Amino acid sequence: CTLRANGTASTSEADPANEPASTSGADEPTAPSTPPKPHPLGAGVGAWTWVDVPESTCANGEPTGIAANLGTGKDLVIFLVGGGGCWDALTCFGVGTAMNIKDGYTKADFETDLEGFLKPIEHGSLFDRSEPNNPFKDSSFVFIPYCTGDIHAGDTVREFLVPPRKVHFAGRRNIDAFLKRIVPAFQDTSRVTLVGASAGGFGAALNYWRFQDAFGATRVDLIDDSGPALEQWQIPLLPVWKQAWDMDGAFPPGCGECKKNIATLPAYYSATYPSSRLALLSYADDNVISVFFLTTQELFAAELESTAAKRIDPLPNMRYFIAPGSGHVVLGDLTTTSGGVTVGSWLGQMVSDSPVWANISPP
Repeated sequence: CTLRANGTASTSEADPANEPASTSGADEPTAPSTPPKPHPLGAGVGAWTWVDVPESTCANGEPTGIAANLGTGKDLVIFLVGGGGCWDALTCFGVGTAMNIKDGYTKADFETDLEGFLKPIEHGSLFDRSEPNNPFKDSSFVFIPYCTGDIHAGDTVREFLVPPRKVHFAGRRNIDAFLKRIVPAFQDTSRVTLVGASAGGFGAALNYWRFQDAFGATRVDLIDDSGPALEQWQIPLLPVWKQAWDMDGAFPPGCGECKKNIATLPAYYSATYPSSRLALLSYADDNVISVFFLTTQELFAAELESTAAKRIDPLPNMRYFIAPGSGHVVLGDLTTTSGGVTVGSWLGQMVSDSPVWANISPP
């Protein structure tokens, strides 16, 4: 038994009574197959493609873009890059506590990073498709760069006199511009996971509601790596950042309490998006975030532990993974272990909606 081109079965020998009449005496020509449509972002499977977004703005006033890498699965991972933060002339242009402020971020920068700081991160990280412990190895990836110094949360322009420069803190406005490109390009995705690391972790947490609103009925999960929303009083520079970046506009409109105390953000998301899963990753004695919070590593560890117990332990759909040590950014190595559990397997439980997904912290 064989199959015809239209999928119906036939016997191997023709029955003249069942054959349609032919005027030409020859088989009808086979219609040419339709080539697959190119991806809206021009991305290919397993390869990174840069897409300019003219509507976006780096701190220097120039546009940036995004990059995409298609997977073979139906899930999408959107990754917000970190790189410090700045809020005045000294931090932006003096000591330089944020990346890509003076020169912006272009396709050339991304291509350089692919061979530089992104290359080692790929190996063993959530971008590593060969890592068997990676629950995202078949997902499509979208890379959102960082060139605004405002933890992806600002929408204002500040003018500094020394040196005389304008700084465009346009992080959250860029998110809106990027979403207008990303959402139509991934209409068939089954689930979105918003991931951010360091400044990108704070940005992912603050902007999570924007992504869920933009994707509508498609579920969006959150992984905040090294962007802990501690109690307001435990972040001494937060009032300064809020004023410099117009940061209050980044909070979800329905959470007035979040503007008063950023530590209430997890409870708001948990109640507002009960079908999603939310995760916080951190090293216990993070040697980078503790500096930005103007505290010691020991005090940071105690504050992280107390905030996690008070603000996350009671939530039904949010968990934390706290790794031992003073490192920064957990997702760089999916074999990082805490309490006998690797972060890769822990994220696998999150993605699979496992009922045994639990809070993890050092013994």
